[in-house]
Amino acid sequence: MANRRSGFSLLELVITLSLIAILVGVVGFRSTSVLDKGKISSISQLVRNLKTACALYHSDTGLYPYEYSNYPAVHRKLSGAQTGTAGWAGPYLEKPFASNATNPYGLVHLYNNLNTTMGGYDLDGNGQIEATGNGCSLILWNIERPVAEAINKVFDEGIPGNWEQSGQVKYLAGARQLGIMIYR
Repeated sequence: MANRRSGFSLLELVITLSLIAILVGVVGFRSTSVLDKGKISSISQLVRNLKTACALYHSDTGLYPYEYSNYPAVHRKLSGAQTGTAGWAGPYLEKPFASNATNPYGLVHLYNNLNTTMGGYDLDGNGQIEATGNGCSLILWNIERPVAEAINKVFDEGIPGNWEQSGQVKYLAGARQLGIMIYR
C-alpha cells in the first residue's frame, strides 16, 4: 500500500487564495460604495437642517448666519449663544459644526455670503450667475468628484449646463471643494 501524504497541493492553495482575494476585492469595493452613500445621505440631511435653521435665524434677526467648524464660539451664529444680536431666539442647531462629525470628509463652513469661495451660483444653468451677495453658502472640503456628483444629483437633477458650475451645487475639482447654496 502506497504511503499517501495528507494536505493540500500548491495548486489548490493558489486557487483558494485567488478566490479569497477576489471576494475581498468585491466586498471592499462594495463597502466603499456603501460608506459613500451614507456620507452623501449625511450631507444631504445636514443641508436640509441648515435650510430650516438659516430661515429661522434670518426671520428672527434679519441677518444671514455663519457657522464655522474648528473656530471659537463667536463664529457660531446658529449653535452658540448670542449676545447683542437683536431678535436671536436660538440656538438653531443642536450642536456646533465639528470637522469630522458634520462633514464626514473634512472641514465645513457656512458663510453668510454667496460669493465666498464659489463666486455665486448659476441657478438655472444658463451660464449667468444669478445668486450673489448675502445668503447662506455651505462649503465642504475634501470632497471627491463621484461624491460631489452624487450630491449634485440630489439637489440639482435636471438643471442644464455643466453640473460642476450650474445649480445650487458647485464643485471646484482642483480644490476638492463643494459649495451648496443653502438660503437667500
